Amino acid sequence: LRRQELGRLFWTPPAGESMANVCMRVDKMLGSWNRECANKKVLAVCHGEVIWAFRIRLERIKQQDYEEMMLNDQVRASIRNCQILHYTRVNPHTGEEAPTFEWRRSLCPYDHTFSEPWTRFERRTYSSSDLMSAARRVNRLIPDDVEQLVQDESDIGDADSLLVGSNRAPTASTASL
Repeated sequence: LRRQELGRLFWTPPAGESMANVCMRVDKMLGSWNRECANKKVLAVCHGEVIWAFRIRLERIKQQDYEEMMLNDQVRASIRNCQILHYTRVNPHTGEEAPTFEWRRSLCPYDHTFSEPWTRFERRTYSSSDLMSAARRVNRLIPDDVEQLVQDESDIGDADSLLVGSNRAPTASTASL
């Protein structure tokens, strides 16, 4: 429950995977397609959560923006059964080709009222200061202070298991764990 408070992107349902994990799987697929399907069309058939992961990665949706989108019932419900999202680098109005995906449309085969026309989206790029500013606004999963881990042990489980992958040298306070 504590991780659910930190946001929908990192929350993992019982016996499931977080949206962040789904995004990592999508990244692997996009990398493979980039290598193996250059200058080809690709059709992916998947469930709604994976479609959201594609949106997050292709449109570079920030964690905060995703959280806000998921609070909006209309946006959250915009991906329906059999929904098709079509991405392209080619401007549908002029035929001009961009270096990256810039256009998206949504098609709902059984009810066209849920379809959306071609929409241009901006794939944001971030400076180091933009990234640091965004990182400071996100609740941390693991505090900087190891002493805080020990204090929170009852809330988050065994502190030793959290320190196994640490690259920190043991200190007097962590060596006793």
